[in-house]
Amino acid sequence: KFRLPGNAGSLTAGGLPGASFLSLRDSDFSSKSTKFTIQSLAGWEYESGSLSLFVHARHMYIYDRKASLWGTGIAAGIGRRI
Repeated sequence: KFRLPGNAGSLTAGGLPGASFLSLRDSDFSSKSTKFTIQSLAGWEYESGSLSLFVHARHMYIYDRKASLWGTGIAAGIGRRI
């Protein structure tokens, strides 16, 4: 987290390597696979007491020799510290 001046919240950035377990099915084809995955995010968070608001842009990349997959999206929500 990188705090913004004043009380404007924080900028966040992160990355997470991992594994994805894929199951593909079609009328003529079916396959299961485990692939290397990288997820990254960048966004903004605002904390007030035990509540926080956040907006994150997310990107996921799944490596495969024949056809790599990727996805991009935006997540927004409210969190509560317990």
